[in-house]
Amino acid sequence: MPDEIVRFGVFEANLQTGELRKAGMRVRIQDQPMLVLKALLRCPGELVTREELQQQLWPDVVSLDFEHGLNMAVKKLRTALGDSAETPRYIETLARKGYRFIAPLAAQPPVLASPVPVEIPAVNPSSRRWKMPALYVLSGTAILLATAAFLHREPPPVKVSALVSGSDRVGGIWFSPDGRELIYGAPPAGGRIKLFVKQIGISPARRLTDDYDPAHNEFGPAWAPDGSGISYVRTSAGEKPALFEVPGNGGTPRKLMDLGPLEGYSWSRDGKSLLVARGTEGIHRLYLADGHEQQLTAPPKQLAHVNSQPESDRVPKFSPDGKWIAFQRLEKNGLVLIVIPEAGGQARQVTPDAFHAFSYDWTPAGDIVFAANGELPFSSLYRVDLSGGKPVPLPFTPPAGQVGDVAVASGRGTGGMRLAYSIKTLRNGIKRYRLKGGAAPVAEQIVAQSPHTQSSPDFAPDGRHFVFASDRSGNFEIYTADRDGGNTVQLTSFGKGMAGWPRWSPDGKRIAFDARPNANAQVFVVDAEGGKPVPLTPAKSDASAPAWSRDGAWVYYTLPDSKGGADIWKVSPSGGPAARVTTFGAGGCVPSWDGSQLYLTSVARSNILAFPLAGGPAVPLTPLVGAIPATIAVAEGGIYFLVKDASRHFRKLMYYSIKRGTTELLLTLPVRANPPAISVSRDGSEMLLAEDEGMMSQVMLVENFR
Repeated sequence: MPDEIVRFGVFEANLQTGELRKAGMRVRIQDQPMLVLKALLRCPGELVTREELQQQLWPDVVSLDFEHGLNMAVKKLRTALGDSAETPRYIETLARKGYRFIAPLAAQPPVLASPVPVEIPAVNPSSRRWKMPALYVLSGTAILLATAAFLHREPPPVKVSALVSGSDRVGGIWFSPDGRELIYGAPPAGGRIKLFVKQIGISPARRLTDDYDPAHNEFGPAWAPDGSGISYVRTSAGEKPALFEVPGNGGTPRKLMDLGPLEGYSWSRDGKSLLVARGTEGIHRLYLADGHEQQLTAPPKQLAHVNSQPESDRVPKFSPDGKWIAFQRLEKNGLVLIVIPEAGGQARQVTPDAFHAFSYDWTPAGDIVFAANGELPFSSLYRVDLSGGKPVPLPFTPPAGQVGDVAVASGRGTGGMRLAYSIKTLRNGIKRYRLKGGAAPVAEQIVAQSPHTQSSPDFAPDGRHFVFASDRSGNFEIYTADRDGGNTVQLTSFGKGMAGWPRWSPDGKRIAFDARPNANAQVFVVDAEGGKPVPLTPAKSDASAPAWSRDGAWVYYTLPDSKGGADIWKVSPSGGPAARVTTFGAGGCVPSWDGSQLYLTSVARSNILAFPLAGGPAVPLTPLVGAIPATIAVAEGGIYFLVKDASRHFRKLMYYSIKRGTTELLLTLPVRANPPAISVSRDGSEMLLAEDEGMMSQVMLVENFR
């Protein structure tokens, strides 16, 4: 439609197909940035608020995810347009309000009422006779080339996104047969587990059933083999687990049967029987016509080494071709995956004993994707075939998360196989506190919001920006943001190891940080505007915790020695030889405001020392007992620091006045700090604090999974 084509500058946006072109050439742009552009182009010159964008584009996503998602979408959109937040040509930011499209739109070209006649010259028949075979040859060649290009085209890229976010108990996921919908369980308003249906894409989730009895739990969703409805298990106190069915579009459920003791079930392909897990009594096949059961497995009668529970069989699932049955067995080494032939028979263990496989699903190819605590130091996703070879780790799960349930869709209804998994993360945020003004310090605004870990905030010297570390990309990297958390920019892209402890240079032009791209930590510097990080220390040095001297001439860092101790060293930010600063065993430092001293910890003492850089012994600052450099910030006139409360968490914010030599309690935090945790503005009026904000669950979607 003509009104769906919008032109501005050298760009042309098709609002119907979601395509963006620059001077006629296709511009690659992801779905979410394009959705933001559509919303802005439909209201040119007008403010589109952040709340309006959330309602239009992410109505079912919690604000925590939305803020991060919108900031990233706008950043990617500006990159596609070659635009700048500071000097915008197309998209103007109205701080804390929203965005406005400011470029003039071009007039639409006229639509011709009828084709323009074209005169076709006559063709000599004699010349046509010898030219036609050549035409056939060219056409055949073109067809062969086109066919070869089709057969050798690159597969679509794998895309990972958050499909559902919210409660810390989201799980029990299951795809519809066509892969277009996902069912999951979550407790609404902190109640019992209920089932929800979520269409893939930006759409609100809906309750599966209209049974609002708060005493019931709903779990184990599965589409009936004929696609007529969705079955699930309902439990409540004092009742046996029962199998219910509800129409595919939701509504009033009906009871199918009582199931008795149950630890999972699965439909046969013909819908005439169920696999039911009876725990210590093994896996049974329940024939629906007459209700009799056939026992297929029998776990050994001995105690497993997991909570002293007896060995048991759980969560059976038919393979896609119906020829195999997989199930979990709780045994002495934890949960392992076992497969047997569909009719019963010899069992085969397909995951090693060292892997605690707590969820799994079949792929259409007949291998298994499972979540486990395996060879990696955190729970992750793996893939294994029925031969029982070594499981192959999948690259989708960030190290900070705990993977839960797994589901795979064939892709026959979506054009590509899909993988979904639930993941629980410890949600860390960075809050800004106002420290002056007569009243007690309070959290003014949450910044750097994300469902992932945020830490190590540090104010820029101008106070308008800050830097922090986050694993929001799947790996810990360094980011900068405006003081209100907007315009987040990723500075590093190591893709492995961990980057953290970023500290801004006094002139605001560079950032020092430590990272572990290999086995050991190194100290790096990177331009605040972006660029390639430059290492200041050798790869095998294991240097960490950088801090700038007040004149910017040195970067201090902590370096362990061969005897198990550590000391403070320094190196020029331009590189060169390093020099040792302390010799008595010290770790971590914060320069004093006048640059004459380092506040640091001693290996042999529990308090903070003031170490004079001009020479002389380190002097203990008694009021700072219990603090560590990761929880200390210096401003003009004093030192802000955190100490532990009775719960042994850093929750008490203290202030030490250098002039008066006194210490006072400023604030007891409602939640615990997450070191490295603290940064204070130059004048001491504001503080950034990294805090733990509880657990959060997400369902992640992997599209074009292969």
